[in-house]
Parts: sequence; structure tokens; C-alpha cells
Amino acid sequence: MACAYQPSVMLALACPRRVCTVFTSTPLARSWVACVCLSSWNFSPSKPCPLRHARHQLSNVSMRYQLPVSEQHTEELNGEDTLEFECREVPTKGDRLLWLDGGVWREHVVVRTDEPLDGLCSVYAESSLCELLDDFIEEQHLVSKTARQALAVVLAPTRWTVSSCDVAGAAGCVLYHVNALWALRRVAEVWDGEVEPVITVAGGRVASRGIRFKSQLGSWKGLRFTYGKNMAGCTRTVLEQDVYTALYGFGAGLPVTDEDGRYTGGYRKKLTFGEVNGGVNWVGDENARLV
Repeated sequence: MACAYQPSVMLALACPRRVCTVFTSTPLARSWVACVCLSSWNFSPSKPCPLRHARHQLSNVSMRYQLPVSEQHTEELNGEDTLEFECREVPTKGDRLLWLDGGVWREHVVVRTDEPLDGLCSVYAESSLCELLDDFIEEQHLVSKTARQALAVVLAPTRWTVSSCDVAGAAGCVLYHVNALWALRRVAEVWDGEVEPVITVAGGRVASRGIRFKSQLGSWKGLRFTYGKNMAGCTRTVLEQDVYTALYGFGAGLPVTDEDGRYTGGYRKKLTFGEVNGGVNWVGDENARLV
């Protein structure tokens, strides 16, 4: 099926191929990805978000695109959740991808595309939870709160809700000048739970977005993945950035002035902290250096 891409239309996958989770030897069920009109997203009139408002002024049109080639879904508990694939159509940054993963709806947001002059477009998308980066929490002191109460505070400035929570016990933490996604990760850490986004679809549109907070997602099978035995493949990525075990610290140099205090140009030597650091102007980790 060939369709011309329209910038005002939400791009959606319609791929009958299998999507495999990294580090898993068993492929997921065949998945179809339906499209969601941006104009159907849910908003709370009492909590407008100027960062999102401009992104939703798109026409109420639904389309499907047939996509070829490879897909890769990578998911980490309380962490990374990404979707990478190649296609002939070129989505726009910020487009939403809604797809079925073994009967469970998932939603990802396009954050990067690599578009060669000749060839397929490579698309990198993140879980729609990344939109919580746009919601800000100034200051919240959570004292002796249950996990559900803490989640309610974190999700208050967002359009997400608490779908379910089976984590018991009370705990507390301080959320100060952080985004809602960081706060959600902090709650998962303090209350020792695992976060799962819940996307509800009705009539080909996203009806609601929620958080399922459980003490443990899935079940422990006592299985160890071994390459060549029960693991189809595994990739180890070493980052290209250099690693440093010691850092020099410098402060701004004082400006050069005349006797009347007027700036004459230039600066004196940069400030250092050697006088209060055993005579050296750096701090380091000797154990890390020996690794």
C-alpha cells in the first residue's frame, strides 16, 4: 500500500511482522499498529500545558501506512522503553505510534529520524511516558504516604492517572524542582515498585493513559539466559565517550581593575581550591583509576 505522507496526519505502523524484545529469545505475537488522531487526545481544561497545546492543533484524520523491514523493542524495568524500526515513510518528530504488543496497547513518541537521500528512514521512538518531562513539580514533601498517594501527587500536573497500585506500606521523600518523569522514577525507587504504562484504546483512539504500580511485573521463572542456548542474540554497546577518574576545578578569575576599581580589561588567574584540598587542585577516585 502506497500513501503520500501528510504532515498534519499522525503516522502509525501497520506492520504484520513480529516485534522482538531485546534479550528475549521468544518473539512476541504478530502486531498491528493502529493510528491515533492527535485531536482525540485527552486534556484537562483546568491544567493547560502550553508545551503540548501547539502540538495538538492537527486535523482529525486517520491513516495507516504499511511498513517493511525490521523492528526492535527494548524495555527495561523502571527505565528505558524504546522502539526502533526502518520504514519508507518519514514520520515527524513528536508523532505518536500506537501498536499492539501481544494484546497490550503501547504508545511511543518519535524523537529522532535518520533520513538518507537514498534508502529507508530509521526511526527511534520512546515510550509516551517521556511526555512527563514537560510537567514540572516545584516542591512536594511526601511524608508517611502510601504508594498510591505518592503517585497521585506526581501525576497531578499530568494527564496520566493511577490505574492500579498493589504496593503496600508507607514511606516518604522530597520532590524539589524536578520533572514528573524523574519524580515517578523516584517514587518507584522509594516505595520499591515497578511502573507499567497502561494505554486504553476505544474507537481507534487513545481513551486514557494510566500507571500500573506493582510490587513485581511478571513472574520469576528462575531462568538464566545463556548465549547460544536459549538466547537468540545479545549486543554489548560500549559508549564512545572517554571516562575520567579525576577532575580539576576552577573558579572565574577576578577582573583586572585600576586604582579606582574601573575594569581595564583581562582577568587574573582562575581561582583554585588547592589550599583546602591538600595542595592539589583536583579531586579523583583512586579506586576507579586502578580499574
